[in-house]
Amino acid sequence: MLIAIGFYFIIQHHRHHHFHFNEKQKLNQTGATQVVTLLVFMMFLSPCLEIEAYFLMAGTQGWPMILTVGLLYTIVSVLGITFWVYLAQKGLHRFNWHRLEHSTGLVSGCILIITGIISFFTH
Repeated sequence: MLIAIGFYFIIQHHRHHHFHFNEKQKLNQTGATQVVTLLVFMMFLSPCLEIEAYFLMAGTQGWPMILTVGLLYTIVSVLGITFWVYLAQKGLHRFNWHRLEHSTGLVSGCILIITGIISFFTH
């Protein structure tokens, strides 16, 4: 599943075309409904998508391993969030993120594929 979603992200990255709307232009109702449905679906799946494979593998080892993975995930998440907030407060807003922003689908897709391959072969 991770590998398939990763390939989807990469394909979508290469199909991405830049466009801009005038203020008077709006999405039609069908397009807006599809966008909202897709966002709700992805938000439902995304919070633990990357860590899901680790929890499944830890489940074969019992509750102590599941709790260890959960604790480690919590610590890394809190430290990561704290670190990024610290960098933002120190003036990270001066960096031009435009170039990296256009590669997010590629980066996310590669990370999902690598996670899927590692979780497949480490079990």
